[in-house]
Amino acid sequence: MLRFLAPLIAGVAIMLAPIAAHAAAATAPAAPAADLFSVNGVHVDASAESATAARDRALADGRPIAWQRLYRRLAPQSSWDKQPQLDDKALERIVRSFEVANERRSTTRYLADVTYHFNANEVRRVMRDVAAPLAETRSKPAVIVPVLAGKGFDPNNDWVKSWNDPAVMEGIVPLVIPTSDAPEIGAISHADPGTLDWSSVRALAERYDASEVVVAQLGNGGSITVRYILPSGSETQSIGIAPGAYAAATDAVSRKLGDAWKSRSAVDYGKSAVLVASAPLNGLQDWSTIRLRLSQVKAITDVQVRGMSIAEAQMQITYYGRVDQLTDALAQQNLDLKSDGGGGTYTMRVSGVSASANP
Repeated sequence: MLRFLAPLIAGVAIMLAPIAAHAAAATAPAAPAADLFSVNGVHVDASAESATAARDRALADGRPIAWQRLYRRLAPQSSWDKQPQLDDKALERIVRSFEVANERRSTTRYLADVTYHFNANEVRRVMRDVAAPLAETRSKPAVIVPVLAGKGFDPNNDWVKSWNDPAVMEGIVPLVIPTSDAPEIGAISHADPGTLDWSSVRALAERYDASEVVVAQLGNGGSITVRYILPSGSETQSIGIAPGAYAAATDAVSRKLGDAWKSRSAVDYGKSAVLVASAPLNGLQDWSTIRLRLSQVKAITDVQVRGMSIAEAQMQITYYGRVDQLTDALAQQNLDLKSDGGGGTYTMRVSGVSASANP
C-alpha cells in the first residue's frame, strides 16, 4: 500500500512535465550517421539547362531513393509491398534536411553523395496512414566475427574490412567488429562455427554489451558459413558468393538480422495500450533515472504519475504496440521488464531498481 506524499507528488509532476518534451530537451541530437531516420550516401547525378536546375533535379531524384531505403530499414520485409508511393511534394514534407558530400558540378551537370534526414513524426504519420508497422528502436548491437577458414581473425584482411560499410554497421541491428586483442577472439575464430553456442561467446557479447554474436567464416571458393548465436539458441546459414563479392554476404547477414529484429519490434502505431507500473525507489535519483530512460522509448506516448512515496512510485504508461515489443524497447534502455509467471504482473529492474507492473 503506497503512503502518498502530496508535496513529493507535486514536485514529481513538475519534473515529469510532458515526457515527450523532456525527451526532446534531454537527448542531444544524434550524429547523422547514427540517426535511424537519416539515409547516408545516396548518389545523385542529373543534367539540366543550368547548374542550379541540375542540382535541384539531382536532389529531387535522390529523395525517392532515400525514402525506399528508409522504409525498408524500418518496415519488416513482409510489409515492403505497403510502401507509400509519395510524390515529390510529399517527400519534401517528410525530409527535414539534407547534407551534401563529394559534390561536383559543371554548367549543366550536378553529382554528389547526399544524406537525407527525415522527420520522424512525419514518417510515423505516413506509416499509420497505410497501417504499416514501424520498427524505430534499434536493437542492441551484434558482434560480427569475420574469419578465414584455417586462418582465424585478421582485422587487416579484405573479408574483415568489407564489414565496415556504414549501411551494414549502422542498420537497425548495429554491427560491432571486435578488436584483435579481445581475449575471447582466438578460441572463437579458430573453432568450427557449428560447435559454438552462447557459453562459447557470452564473454565476448558482454564485452560489447551485445545481444548476439555472429561468426562468419569464409571458406575456399567463396562459401560462407554464418553462425548466429543468441542466449535462446543458435542457427547456421550457408551463403555462396562469387570470389571477392563480399557485399552480397554482408547484405544477406545484415538483412537477416534486421528482419528478425523487425519481426519482433515493428510497432503498429494504430494500436495503443496502457499498463500501470509500481517502481520501488531508494531516492529521487532512482526516479530521475527511470523517468529519463522511459522518455527515450519512442513507443511510449504518455506517462502519468498516479502516486508517489519516498519508497515507491506508481505510473500509468500509455504505449503503442504489444507488451512484448515494449519489453524489447525498454531493454534497449537497460530497463528489464519480466513477467512474474502469471496474473498479469511484471518485474522491472533498472540499475538495481526493481518494480512490478500489471497491464
